[in-house]
Amino acid sequence: MRLVMSIGSLRAGGAEHIISMLASEFANRGHDVSVLTLSPRSEDFYKVSAPVRRVSVRRESESSTFVGGAFANIGRVVAIRRALNQLRPHVVVSFITEMNVLVAAACIGRKNGLILSERISPTHHRIGYLWRLLRSIFYRRAGVVVLQTKETAHWFRSLFSEVINIAVIPNPVERYACRPLPGRSHAPKYILSAGRLDHQKGFDVLLKGFASEVAPYSSIELWIAGDGLLRESLRLQTESLGLVNRVRFLGQTECLPALMAGATAFVLASRYEGFPNVLLEALSCGAPVVATDCASGPREILVDGEFGLLVPPEDPVALGAAIQRLISDTSLAEKFACKAPQATIRYALPAIADSWEVLLSQEARTCKHR
Repeated sequence: MRLVMSIGSLRAGGAEHIISMLASEFANRGHDVSVLTLSPRSEDFYKVSAPVRRVSVRRESESSTFVGGAFANIGRVVAIRRALNQLRPHVVVSFITEMNVLVAAACIGRKNGLILSERISPTHHRIGYLWRLLRSIFYRRAGVVVLQTKETAHWFRSLFSEVINIAVIPNPVERYACRPLPGRSHAPKYILSAGRLDHQKGFDVLLKGFASEVAPYSSIELWIAGDGLLRESLRLQTESLGLVNRVRFLGQTECLPALMAGATAFVLASRYEGFPNVLLEALSCGAPVVATDCASGPREILVDGEFGLLVPPEDPVALGAAIQRLISDTSLAEKFACKAPQATIRYALPAIADSWEVLLSQEARTCKHR
């Protein structure tokens, strides 16, 4: 099967990681796979395996005006369609709302299957009126819309009624051979968190909770991996909270599994999610976890708290208290650490890829008869 998987970029991010994993897995299964992005290949953080064809249409520049933005998006649709004409896929898969709309528009009149996938909770993530309108129009063209949780699927069904076909497929997780970084025994103990440094991920809440509920009672450090627009703001917050010597900003790192394996606990402080890959990765590395009970994914992944502690989002006191609980109650932390990998078994990459492959085959067959 010829397959094109499209996303805005392969920079560091959850959706980008998943599309790179799935593309490589499908190529290893014998499919002819291309990954298409708007961004240049030189900016890729995630790599795809050698059999995967990497295509960039290099149409990512933004415009500050409505008219300029409209023309830029028309140019993106034309460029995507030109690439699809060359690649001649049986099925096109697209991730993330804005890219989904552009790809759906580019597929008008083409005889390929189309699968669109939302990668974040639409009840919290705001995309603007025009994109919402375009989504309501172009998602109807998809053979299937793939969502990551039952909660998100319920919302979409209420929005689209029976007009679109919806499937729920969670994110896969890679099985890491996790070992702490060399020299770990001489390093300070640390709590780890990771993600894009923006409002959604709740690092400001984490810093407040760490300052009020953890720092006064423990010498443990907080390590934050990732980068983003709020990096400087979070550094200033760290200074104002008196945490300069207790918080480390690690930036983007390829050593995340080793850091997870060596952490006293891993914390997800998000205000909302789609299906947090980083939480699955921490569990697969055997880290005890604390996560906000936000929309959507953490409660489903942790099975209502069986595999980690859940706290309300936007509550620094509850978040900090849960972290301190894992620090002080070593038997509880050890219990969660031992059970953590079990939580990821149902999200193993081969099983999730099987679910995707069923949809791909169905869509390829269906489009032949349209």
